[in-house]
Amino acid sequence: MTVPRSTSRPPLPAGRYRARRRFVLPRWALLLAVLAALLPLGGVAAATTTAPKLDAVVAALRADPVYNDPAAPQALSPAEANQLRDQIRASGEPIRIAVLPQSVAAAAGSPDNVVTALGRSLGGVVAVVVGTAFRAGPSNAVVTEAADNAFNDHRPDTFAVLSGFVSNIDDAGAAAAAGGTSRGVGWGGLIVLLVIVAVVAVVAYLLLRRARRISAARLAEVRAVVDEDVTEFGERLAGLDLNDPRLDDAGRADLATALTAYDRSKFAVAAMRRPQDAAAVTTALEDGRYAVSCVTARLAGEPAPERRPPCFFDPRHGPSTEDVSWAPDGGAPRPVPACRACAIAVAEGMLPAAREVPAGVDGERVPYWQAGRQYAPYAGGYFASFGNVLPALMIGTMMGSMFHSPVVINNVDNGGGDAAGNDGGWGGGDWGGGSGGFGGGDLGGGGGWGDFGGGGGDFGGGDFGGN
Repeated sequence: MTVPRSTSRPPLPAGRYRARRRFVLPRWALLLAVLAALLPLGGVAAATTTAPKLDAVVAALRADPVYNDPAAPQALSPAEANQLRDQIRASGEPIRIAVLPQSVAAAAGSPDNVVTALGRSLGGVVAVVVGTAFRAGPSNAVVTEAADNAFNDHRPDTFAVLSGFVSNIDDAGAAAAAGGTSRGVGWGGLIVLLVIVAVVAVVAYLLLRRARRISAARLAEVRAVVDEDVTEFGERLAGLDLNDPRLDDAGRADLATALTAYDRSKFAVAAMRRPQDAAAVTTALEDGRYAVSCVTARLAGEPAPERRPPCFFDPRHGPSTEDVSWAPDGGAPRPVPACRACAIAVAEGMLPAAREVPAGVDGERVPYWQAGRQYAPYAGGYFASFGNVLPALMIGTMMGSMFHSPVVINNVDNGGGDAAGNDGGWGGGDWGGGSGGFGGGDLGGGGGWGDFGGGGGDFGGGDFGGN
């Protein structure tokens, strides 16, 4: 076999030429040298057979509205390509069409990436047939409808699909199809646009300011409530002493835990920036109140109580001792945790004193489960250590509907889904079978080439290989 010489190899240093006069290389060394020379040449030869790079396609489309690669499986005939050129030029619209082999899509990642890259570089309206896939962009309603209609009306004839697409865009007006990129905006339109933007900005500012006022008012309400809870807990702690001789090591450890929880609750109140932050306060208070109940039991010579949820009627009462049947006004009975005093009241047919908080414009105090949404984290923090028990307890109350959406406890989203109770999953689409779309919303919201945000798009078109 004759080995081709590479004219691009650099000359050997002079010392190497002198060395050749002194010895003859072994045959195995010559064989290795031949193989080393052939490997790069093979790579170069392979590279020359790959599909054209998108940069070259962009450069060609700047001068010619139709790029037709003869190697493409859906390649047009020269006569068809010329007819498309004449049709595009007659329309006067910035439409560009490329018919490319499948390897271009493989290199770019997908046919949608191909049309995206060409559109960003060229602007206007771009349609591509990559392998057997037909895509058109930008991803707005005009282009998507034009592409889908052309594909559905004329497939599997590639030329008829592309010609129909050009006709559809021409009828719709490419300026609208391209998001206004092909024609300038007059001064009158610009003034109207500026007025609209100004009005939207003012309305947005007023809404934002109102939302901030409401948020600040709600934060002040919730902060006042948790301040009351922290103060009440501190007063309870004041009656206990780490040096009490009746306390053993376990009792002193429980009291130290309660004191630490008290400090945590005070720091959490100081750090509150929104009503959701109340959860950190009430979680610390629940820990501390259980520790205090352990201290109290040890002082009385009794074993430490079972760790149970706090009293439903007023979590400041500390851990519950049993479950009692209770129903809100107009609601169905359900078991709720209650402290000893509240359980006795229920057994005697009385309504236990509830934890009341200010609610509404006039600040009327109502049971916390009948207050506004801002108190959901306050309640959630008290019950955070006991799993997802609060929704069942709150059914039929004003707060009950709020626990269908996630409750933020310590700034962690435990609910899943979105605020409306949905799963929050991304929409999907079917790329095969001629549907041509893919889910996930449009790119950048306006359908233009310049504001692609990395998400999905909905390019019109289809697959000539589909059904």
